[in-house]
Amino acid sequence: MFGNWKQTWLRAGAAVTLLALLPVGVAQAQDDAGMLIPMDHPAAPFLESRAFAKAQGATAEFRKMEWVAHDPVNNRMYWAMSEVSKGMTDGEGAVNVEENLCGIVYAADLDAENNVTKIYPYIVGGPYDESNADNPCAVDNIANPDNLVVDSNGNLWIGEDTSNHRNNMLWMYDGTTLKRFGTVPPGWRPRASASLPTARSSSTFSTQVHAISTPLIAAWSAS
Repeated sequence: MFGNWKQTWLRAGAAVTLLALLPVGVAQAQDDAGMLIPMDHPAAPFLESRAFAKAQGATAEFRKMEWVAHDPVNNRMYWAMSEVSKGMTDGEGAVNVEENLCGIVYAADLDAENNVTKIYPYIVGGPYDESNADNPCAVDNIANPDNLVVDSNGNLWIGEDTSNHRNNMLWMYDGTTLKRFGTVPPGWRPRASASLPTARSSSTFSTQVHAISTPLIAAWSAS
């Protein structure tokens, strides 16, 4: 229940420690590029992770990437892009796709050496209707996917974190059909967290509001 909080505090503590080790002038003032520290500083990969990755040749255009999940059954990777906009849709750089305010789950097939050469839309949210105050994103489809889990049968579970559905939803996609598994009250969000390799697949997921987490156990047929 408190594992994520421990990780957050550990990361925050590491960042504070790194800041304390920096020269005063560097730690208190940004350089001309708007960076906290220069890219050749040993702490740059930790304090300027995004900018450092971009400097190494990675794209910094993804918006807004959330969870990543590995699918060993289908030898595939998944990415939850909560919203597709801004850097991905501005017509500049290496990425230029159509805006989707409901988000997309992307997939990529792994080769024999676990390399990825192409990613593609796997589950596309929407359509988006700004005139619908309660559910701008269609209720029979995902909206702003947040967390991802792959179960032992290769089914992909998607938990929402959205204001574009009145109720956040938990979905399961078997590669053919998208099924709504559950909804939670406004202000809460579902989070798939584990799967167990059994004849009848079972999974643990929790609903979260602020710092409160309520574990739930769910079971479904593998057929």
